[in-house]
Amino acid sequence: MKREENEHVDVSTLVCGEFHVVLDYDTWRPAGTDDWLLIYTLGGEGLISDGSHSWTVGEHDVLLYEPGAPQDYRTAPSLERWDLLWCHFQPRTHWLPWLVWSELSPGVRRLHLGEAVSQGVLMGRFREAIRVRVGPHPMSEALAMNAFGEVLIHCAAAAAEDAKPPMDARVTAAMEFLSQTVDQPFCLSLVAKHVGLSPSRLSHVFKSQAGTSLQTFAEERRLLHGAELLRYTSRSIKDIAYSTGFRNPYYFSLRFKAWSGRCPSLYREALA
Repeated sequence: MKREENEHVDVSTLVCGEFHVVLDYDTWRPAGTDDWLLIYTLGGEGLISDGSHSWTVGEHDVLLYEPGAPQDYRTAPSLERWDLLWCHFQPRTHWLPWLVWSELSPGVRRLHLGEAVSQGVLMGRFREAIRVRVGPHPMSEALAMNAFGEVLIHCAAAAAEDAKPPMDARVTAAMEFLSQTVDQPFCLSLVAKHVGLSPSRLSHVFKSQAGTSLQTFAEERRLLHGAELLRYTSRSIKDIAYSTGFRNPYYFSLRFKAWSGRCPSLYREALA
């Protein structure tokens, strides 16, 4: 029987929830999603696959999917239930170094949260993110992002015990520079000069550690900034294009639609 691909709604910040599912729970997205996905197992057991290999995730295991990584996970038949917290999110720039864990499979990372104190705090902050995200507070989105940021801090602390070296400081510096210059067109030589590496060396190191190219990262930061301007200001689309480093408003609209699934005007209307 042909397997049906699960639909996914574009996420501009974060969407999170808590599931208690039985044996028929099954998610398959062969092209992944444009956001990151974190799953924390509370109990029971999940079964994940990359097409060639399968692994189980049990209590206090944390699973992380990068953008574009195929997502194939379901309730493991061994226990016939899976209790989990989940969050699809677009990371803030300073979160990215916290997402460098050892890979289980290309684009898929897993760690086990062994410290009892961290387990309790992580669950508490995760559930707080879920609670405030759907609450009536006018700053619910910001509060949820702050709570989920703390979740990632605890995950990063657990991942720090792994033998994998931390992200190169020059890669982090490049990320910060690109995030601070979202109003300018991408220029590889300028970024390389800022961090003290040759363009080719920086491109190689950045790709190997961040999992994406410098140009893709820069465009995502600029489009995220554009989404924030569409959400929180009444500035014209032409003005927003120039303020995000695009010298052609039409090209900005094309790239924004490819990234978000909607042209800027429809994106703004959907937020109204």
